[in-house]
Amino acid sequence: MRRRVSLYTIIMALVILIGVVFIRVPKAAEVGGGTGKIGGKLFYYPKANLRQYNNGQAISVSYRSLVSYANVNIKLLNAATETEIANMNTGAAGEYEFTNIPNGEYYVEVAETDNNNVENEILPKVGGEKGITYPKSWDVDIPFQTSRRSEKITIDDTKKENTDVYFASIFRPYAVKLKTNIGKFSYTLGNVEKSEPELPLYNGGIATGTYGNETFMAIRGVLATDRLSDSISVLPKPDLSPEEIAYGYSFLGWMLDEEMFTKYPEYRGYADSIFKEENILGIVAKGDIVLKAMYTYPIHQVKFASDSSKGLITAGNQSSAYVTVNINGNTTRLTESTMPTVSAKPGYRFVGWYEDMTTNVVPLDEIYNRTIRDDKVYYAKYEAVEQEVSARTTVNPIQERDTKISGKGIAASEIGLTLPSGTKIVTQADGNGTWSTDINEELAAGQVISVTQTEANKLESLPLDITVIRTVPETTPNPVVGTVREGDLAISGKGKAGATIQVTFKNSMSAFTEVSGDGTWSVPVIEGINIEYGDNVFVTQTENGKLTSSSTDATAIEKTDANSNNNNNANVSENKITETNLPNVSNTSGGGSSNVVRSSGGGNVIPRVVTNNTVNTKVEVAPATPTPAAPAIPAPVAPAPSETTPIVLKIEEPIKATENISVSTVAPVVPKKVIINKVPKTDDKNNMILWILLLLVSFGLSILSIKKNK
Repeated sequence: MRRRVSLYTIIMALVILIGVVFIRVPKAAEVGGGTGKIGGKLFYYPKANLRQYNNGQAISVSYRSLVSYANVNIKLLNAATETEIANMNTGAAGEYEFTNIPNGEYYVEVAETDNNNVENEILPKVGGEKGITYPKSWDVDIPFQTSRRSEKITIDDTKKENTDVYFASIFRPYAVKLKTNIGKFSYTLGNVEKSEPELPLYNGGIATGTYGNETFMAIRGVLATDRLSDSISVLPKPDLSPEEIAYGYSFLGWMLDEEMFTKYPEYRGYADSIFKEENILGIVAKGDIVLKAMYTYPIHQVKFASDSSKGLITAGNQSSAYVTVNINGNTTRLTESTMPTVSAKPGYRFVGWYEDMTTNVVPLDEIYNRTIRDDKVYYAKYEAVEQEVSARTTVNPIQERDTKISGKGIAASEIGLTLPSGTKIVTQADGNGTWSTDINEELAAGQVISVTQTEANKLESLPLDITVIRTVPETTPNPVVGTVREGDLAISGKGKAGATIQVTFKNSMSAFTEVSGDGTWSVPVIEGINIEYGDNVFVTQTENGKLTSSSTDATAIEKTDANSNNNNNANVSENKITETNLPNVSNTSGGGSSNVVRSSGGGNVIPRVVTNNTVNTKVEVAPATPTPAAPAIPAPVAPAPSETTPIVLKIEEPIKATENISVSTVAPVVPKKVIINKVPKTDDKNNMILWILLLLVSFGLSILSIKKNK
C-alpha cells in the first residue's frame, strides 16, 4: 500500500526550500594570521513594547522580548590602535562572526545606523546583574554589552575562553521641543513651576535610574521611524499674557524650525508653511523635532481721502488722493509719525480732517488719543483762497521724431507737459526761465502736446497746445557743370565735397562719381556714346541725408577754330571749369535756379531754367561770326524718374528760336558709382527676314511629308 504525502509535509518542504534559496546566512569575516574567533548577535527591543514607556516610566527589559536585528554593520577594531581590522553586516538572526584572528586584544563596535539609515541606541545596563534579565532556570551566561563599543576582548589560542559578544538595542528616541515668540509655555520640572518661551517635551535618548537593587530605564522621545502622533496626541499651546490677549493675538498653527532641515531636507520647501496640529502630528521622526507656535493679529486700515483737485495726501513715498495706513493689533493709536501730510493745491488751504457728513473737523489731539479697533476713514477739508493765474510759457517748435522739448518761461516755475500718449512730465525752469526735458516716445506730425506753467504761489496756467510739425529734409544745392563741347571725353564741374554726382547722357544712360575734397568732380563719357552737337547732359547732386538737387542741364556746343584742337582728343583736364567759363547761376522770380552754359569762345548761349521739378528749355541761336546754317538742335531728354521707365521728350519739328518746351521730371535716386546701360533694340528688318525663312522651311517640310505618305 502506497503511503500518501500529506499537504502539510509538502508545504513545510517548500518553506524549507525557500529558506535555503532566499535566506542569506552571512559568511564569517576572515581576518587571517591566527585561529581566534569572535562572534555574537545583535538584538533590538520592539517599538510596540517601548511606546508605552516614552512618558518617562521606568521599564526592565526581558531577554525573551528581544528580536534579531539584521543588516547592521559590525566592526572589529584593534584595541591598541583603535583602527578597523574587518567589518560585516549582521544576518537575518542578528548573528555575526570574525574568524582566523591572531592573538591580541580587540573591540567589537556596532554602527549607529542600519542599512536603511535608521538610528539605534544600545541598551545600558538595566534589569539584572548582566544588564538584561533572563530566566534563572537558563543555564547561560550571556555577556550583553552596555555601550556601542564592547569591552576589551582577548584572543589567546592557549586558552579556551568564551568570546561571544551580544548587544541589545532600541530604535533611537528623538527629542521634541516647542518654541514660541508670543506667550510662554507653563510646565513643572520636578517641583519647580516654569514659564518659558521653549518647552522640551522630550530630551531624546535613554534615561536610567536605580530602584532597590535593580537599574531601570525610560524612553525620552519619539522612536526613529515613528510618527509624532505615536507618542503625542496633543501639542500644548503657549499661555498669553493679558496684554497679548488685548492686542488680539490668535493661534494659527505650527511651523518647522530652521534647525530641522538638516535631517529633514524634504521639508525645506515648507519653510514658510504653517501646519494645523493634526497635520504636524503626522511627521515621521528621522531626527530631533523642533516646532514653532505661530500667531496672527488683526490689522486695521485707516484711510485718508482728499479731493485731488484741491490737494494731495502724502504718506512715506506715496502721494495721491487716497492713502491707507495699516494699524496692527487692537491697542495701537495713530501718532504724528504715522499721520500723513496734506499738500493743498494753489487756490486752496488745508483746514483739517473730518469723519462724517457734518464735515466738522476732528482735533488732532483727539485723533491721536483714539485706539484703533476697526477700520476708519478721514476726509481732508479745504477752504478756497484767491490766487493769481500763472502766465503761459513759450514752447519752441516741435518736429516729428524730436527727443527733446524746450521753451522759455518764468524763472523757477514748474512746467507740466502732457504727451500724446497721456504720459505726464514735470520739469522746472532755471534761473533764466529756460527749460527743456527729454521724452521717451516717438512723435508724429499732427499730434498735440499740452504744456502748462505754474509760478510760485499762483494757479496753474491755461494749457498751451502745440501741434507737432512735419520735418522737411534739406535739398542738396544744384551742381555746377563745365562747358560741354561735341567730341568731349569727360564731363566735369564743381559741387559739395563728398556728394554723389549723377550724369545722365542721351538714351538715359547714367554714370556716377563723388565730389572730391576740393569740390571738383569729373565723369568720363560712357563708352559707346559720342557727344554730338546739341546733345543734352543732365547732372544732379545728392548729399548724405538730403534730398537730391534739381537737374543742372548742359547742351553740347559745336567746336570752333578756337577749340578745334580738342576734337575727340579732349581729356578730363581740358574740361575743368575755370573762373572765365563758369556758368552764371541766379534765382528766378519763380523760386527756381537758372543755369547758363556759355561757350568760352563767345558762341551759342543756351540758358536753362529749372522751376519746381519742371524743366523749361529755351534755345537761342546767336552766332558770333557768319557760319553755315546749323542743323536743328534735337529736343533735350529729361532724366529718367526710375531705372526702368525713362521719360523721353519726342519733338517732330526742329526747335525754333525762343521756343519754350516744358517737361515734368522727377530726379532719380540711384546708388553711387553704378552705371545703368540701356538695352539696345533689335533691328525690326532683320526680325522680318528671319520669320520669312522660318515659314519657308516649315512649308517645305510639310510638302515632303505629304509626298512620302502618298
